[in-house]
Amino acid sequence: MNTFLYLLMSRYSSSRLVDRIQASAFVDVYSKELLDPGRHYGQVTVGDLQLLTERFLGLSRTQHAFTGFSLQRNEKPPLSGDKAMPEMIQFTERLLAGVIGASSARIVLASILRGKEMQIGDVVTIVDEASQALRFNRSLLQSTIENITQGISVVDQQLRLVAWNRRYVEMFRYPEGLICVGRPVEEIFRYNAGHAEYGQGDIETLVRERLDTLQDSQPHQYERQRPDGTVVEVRGNPMPNGGFVTTYTDITSHKQIEAALRESERNLKETNETLEQRVRERTLALSTVNRELRKENTVRALIEDELRQAKAEAEAANLGKTRFLAAASHDLLQPLNAARLFTSALDQQTHDESTHQLVRNLDGSLKAAEELITTILDISKLDAGALEPNITDFSISAMLTNLSTEFSLLAGEKGLGLRWRDSQQVVRSDQALLRRILQNFLSNAIRYTQHGKVLLGTRRRGDRLRLEVWDTGVGIAPDKLGEVFEEFRRIDNPKHSQVKGLGLGLAITERIARMLGHRIEVRSWPGRGTVFSVEVPLGDPAKAVKQKAEQRGWIRSKGLNGVRVLVIDNEPKILEGMRALLGGWSCEPITALSVGEARQRLDELAVEPDIILADYHLNETYTGLMALEELSPLWSRRSRP
Repeated sequence: MNTFLYLLMSRYSSSRLVDRIQASAFVDVYSKELLDPGRHYGQVTVGDLQLLTERFLGLSRTQHAFTGFSLQRNEKPPLSGDKAMPEMIQFTERLLAGVIGASSARIVLASILRGKEMQIGDVVTIVDEASQALRFNRSLLQSTIENITQGISVVDQQLRLVAWNRRYVEMFRYPEGLICVGRPVEEIFRYNAGHAEYGQGDIETLVRERLDTLQDSQPHQYERQRPDGTVVEVRGNPMPNGGFVTTYTDITSHKQIEAALRESERNLKETNETLEQRVRERTLALSTVNRELRKENTVRALIEDELRQAKAEAEAANLGKTRFLAAASHDLLQPLNAARLFTSALDQQTHDESTHQLVRNLDGSLKAAEELITTILDISKLDAGALEPNITDFSISAMLTNLSTEFSLLAGEKGLGLRWRDSQQVVRSDQALLRRILQNFLSNAIRYTQHGKVLLGTRRRGDRLRLEVWDTGVGIAPDKLGEVFEEFRRIDNPKHSQVKGLGLGLAITERIARMLGHRIEVRSWPGRGTVFSVEVPLGDPAKAVKQKAEQRGWIRSKGLNGVRVLVIDNEPKILEGMRALLGGWSCEPITALSVGEARQRLDELAVEPDIILADYHLNETYTGLMALEELSPLWSRRSRP
């Protein structure tokens, strides 16, 4: 029953076009029908074939294809109503096969030829489905090649461009409109040749060579050096049904790496070839350098020895100079002392005012020279270590009292007020050297203060006592504070132009403080004043040295008239000056060059001296103290001077 129904339905139902296409995969019966020359094609016209072809190729390409077919056969173009010849049908099949495939094209044409057995709507449906599949496949293919880093171009059998990707256009910078479907590849080759893409040479020859390569349908591969310096690898492969696929790969970086590798290999080879020679040369050079270094080290050692010796000699010479100045201080000051004695004696005599002024000027100049030499000698003694501090514990009160008394007169002469604050603190230091420091502070304060006052006081700071001297002078700029303790340094200030001095007092002060281990400090406010200070350690009151009361004697009570003064000095000029000076004071001077001469003069005059003035340095081994000890038995009723 089932078989009967199957045969009945097959006999009276018409087969669809889809069924025929599926059956063609197993039985190809349509190709024989189309190729049969005796086959009757019914009423199929040229217009039917053109209409079918337009569904796939478009109007323009269809008209161009049919016109070209007629021209190849040297016939006039057929009219739409003309009956289609077998050759025309076969030509149409080939056109459709290029779009929808040979099998589908054959079935479609066979279905049209059997128009009575199928509906034309089926033909249209199949054609639309084939067109959609074709568009999808083309879109998929285009998306694929667009995502490839290589440039790709595809030409058909007629050497016309049919496909490409964006990288191809970007790589060769083609102008807009040049790359399009159907463009003959010859025009693209000519454009490239005109832009020196193929190197130097005749453009037509270069184009012809590349067209011949494509027409040979043989695979090819080569590298091209482009005008911009990049290198492109070109690979061409023919397609089975005709046409050519060409890929373009930018291998510039690979070439650079390859060149670098070749260069490195060449350098390595050269290095290996000359390594032994270079090692020998370097070894020889190092040996030479080592010898030179040994020589240089030897010379340097000799130079260092000479420098050390020269430095030692220079230091010894400097120390010898300093010691000489320290030891020769007596001899250097003796002539100045004598000159000042003479000027003092001369000033006591009666002269007119102009002569007195000259004498005072002379005495001032001698005094300045004496102060300068004394200061230089003091610095030399300090540098030579000739001064040995005598550290004791003593009350600072007596020193402050004496200093205030001593400098009150100087301050009064300038119209300045000198104030001081007493202190009962006991300090530990050298009395004479500490007094010298404070003297320099007070002397500078009075010297550089034009109006106002000077203050001498103390402040306790823990286990130390700070002695301060304040003034209301012009002050010192902050950037100049470090220079005040340098030798021969005076702060550049217009208000100091009238102040005499060589800038050595504070240099001596700094050296004395350093020797005693005392810290000195200066603070200043320009336009308001300056304060100099020295910090002294506190001493033990139980060990404080008691101050002896002065024994003024009867001489001061009755004056100097008729007082016998014995003067002992080994410098005749000093004796002459003292004789003139003491004579001007109404004294009776007795002068002697030595102790023996002094005893002889006293014996001749049969007198005893009231005062003995003896120079400390009488000769290299004999001092004034020794002379006083020797002369002490000459008087019995008077206290020892």
